[in-house]
Amino acid sequence: MKQDRRNLRLGLFIVFGVLISLVAPFLLRGSSSDSADVTQEPFPVTEIGPVAPEENINNSSTSLPFTVETEPPNKAPRIAIQGPNCVLYDPQSPEPFQIVLEAEDPDGDVVNLDLSYSIGETVIDLTDSIGVTEGIETPLTNEVMVELEPDIEENWVLLLTHATDPEGASSEAATVVTLADTQC
Repeated sequence: MKQDRRNLRLGLFIVFGVLISLVAPFLLRGSSSDSADVTQEPFPVTEIGPVAPEENINNSSTSLPFTVETEPPNKAPRIAIQGPNCVLYDPQSPEPFQIVLEAEDPDGDVVNLDLSYSIGETVIDLTDSIGVTEGIETPLTNEVMVELEPDIEENWVLLLTHATDPEGASSEAATVVTLADTQC
């Protein structure tokens, strides 16, 4: 019996302590604003980012003591490959075929290009066939002769090209060319 009373008192003490810890912040917040010794000045509100004109008509703007400079995001160059979907391929002496690379940088005028083709896991670099590959002025239309390796066992190749601007933004274009032995 005496033990039950002790446990009851202990339980009530714990519940009372938890309630005080939850209610105390609300009670203290109300009493600190009533105090005459503490004066709080409201902080000026400064909005960062675009503000619609109709929102800014009645509000006074606060100028910052420094200039915030933001650069527009760098847009990646656009690149495309135009060429045949199918070429006649003789495994002993493959004939070269022509593709056209088109590149344009919307926020600049210079790109770097590369070109390769892939057969399964094997990648063959054709960047040298482009000619000038760095610092090319855009818009660009460049005709490139693609010379395939002999004895390709697959029925297709994957052409890949990348355009990278001086700021590092890059884009990729790809096309699959079917290799036919008799007719496309």
